[in-house]
Amino acid sequence: MSMFHITYNQGRTDNVTLEANSHLNILEFFNQVSTAGVTIIKEILFSKNYNINYIEHNRYDEPFDRELRVMVETKKHKNKIITLRFAKKDLTKQQITKLVKQYAQVDDEPIIRVLDIVRWK
Repeated sequence: MSMFHITYNQGRTDNVTLEANSHLNILEFFNQVSTAGVTIIKEILFSKNYNINYIEHNRYDEPFDRELRVMVETKKHKNKIITLRFAKKDLTKQQITKLVKQYAQVDDEPIIRVLDIVRWK
């Protein structure tokens, strides 16, 4: 079973968290029991509150930059600024570039170039 976060609306928006086998079960459940319309269903893959795939970290003693902004470009020349808070201080620009290209995307497009990296201490 998976945990889902559901947003539903009927004049006012409410949220609830439920366990179910699939998002289709959630949708069918709400269609059967509620007159409100479901607007968003999100599967919770990681959560400290629900202890889903969470591992306790004590990183408060590690040095960090207050904010890191990375300007990136995709193949179709879309640009975006990715803002990261509490970035590790010992990361080099090369490491940041490699990690952003490896793990991040913009509108389902791979990032081909990091244009600039700005740190706030």
